[in-house]
Amino acid sequence: MPRHKQFGKRKCQLNQFTDMNQKEISADKELLNASASKRKLNSSDLFSANHVDENDTRLSSEESTNIIVDLNVMKTILNTFSKCKRCNSTDCFDVLEEMNSRRGLATSLLFVCKSCGYSSSSMTSYISQNGYDINTRFVYGMRCIGKGKCAASTLCAVMNLPPPPAKFERLNSSLCRALSSACSKSMLKSVEGAVSRNDNSRDITVALDGTWQKRGHTSMNGVITATSLGTGKVIDFECLCKYCFTCKNKSNECKDFQKNYEGYSGGMESESAIRMCQRSVSMRNFRYAKYLGDGDWKGFLIISESKVYEEELVVEKLECNGHVQKRMGTRLRNLRNKLKSTKLSNGKKISGRGRLTNAQILLIQKYYGLAIIRNTSKSVDEMSKSIWAISTNYRQMPNPNMVCVVWDLTAGAGSTKV
Repeated sequence: MPRHKQFGKRKCQLNQFTDMNQKEISADKELLNASASKRKLNSSDLFSANHVDENDTRLSSEESTNIIVDLNVMKTILNTFSKCKRCNSTDCFDVLEEMNSRRGLATSLLFVCKSCGYSSSSMTSYISQNGYDINTRFVYGMRCIGKGKCAASTLCAVMNLPPPPAKFERLNSSLCRALSSACSKSMLKSVEGAVSRNDNSRDITVALDGTWQKRGHTSMNGVITATSLGTGKVIDFECLCKYCFTCKNKSNECKDFQKNYEGYSGGMESESAIRMCQRSVSMRNFRYAKYLGDGDWKGFLIISESKVYEEELVVEKLECNGHVQKRMGTRLRNLRNKLKSTKLSNGKKISGRGRLTNAQILLIQKYYGLAIIRNTSKSVDEMSKSIWAISTNYRQMPNPNMVCVVWDLTAGAGSTKV
């Protein structure tokens, strides 16, 4: 059979007499119907002078944005859009780096016209009283992730960037001053926010907690923070250090003596608590009315004995239910480890299948916390009855192994009645 020729829709052939708006509409439709690769290759057309929108989310309007640009790419862009102001030549520029002008990541770029020899240079970063802005930001960024000059040099070498500033450590002092100023202003705002949420009363409730550089209470450095329970923002902090990194603890006449604490690392939290209480009125005009700790009474005892606010205000101790629950689980695990080789009244050990396992300890811990929370507004006797009811409920369980465990534990505690 003869083939039937199919005639498709004839495409519009644009010429010099076609309206320009119609040309742009047709070009946009063609680009939208094209493949993804063609759209990427023609992405420059989307950002042409006739299509740029200042509200376009793909365009950044920040004036202080730092980007990494290849010199060859910069040379291509410059030759595409610029011309020499002396000889009006295009595609004639060469971009070179002046190696002797390097100041860390900041360097000087030399733009040379190959036609007439006209040249101009410019630094790649603004300069301030503390040095070039890019170097300050780079040191600050490395410090934020806990790295120093050695890691900075490795990063610059891998990224094919200029080496980091030679005076890397000297920027720490300027950064410390700037961060201290910003920190003080932020904490003052946090105090005022906490006061406003406390019905304009300057006797606020805080939570004090500490962290150390390493575990085991052998750390040389510790940070203790005071957080408002009303806003959840930090209103004060204290950094304690047992070692001077400048003089290695060898001279008391060191100009930058960093050691400000003497004693064991575990006492940093209580020492910081008393220091922050003593300066709360003079520096930020507020008082610690209620103290929420993490189960450690040492800091609260020192504050109570020192009578920071004299007889005007007695600091009240609040207890965290989460830490109380955790202590219950810790005591049960310690008891299980202590009696792991001891046989109970039924001739079996305390641990094992159907006995005092980790799952059972978590369950008892949960019930213990619920008994406290549900009886906070009641008397201590009611709370005690609810807590001892946990053992009674376990004795009524169908599992005889668990009944024996709970019976022996309560009998060892000196009471088997609710």
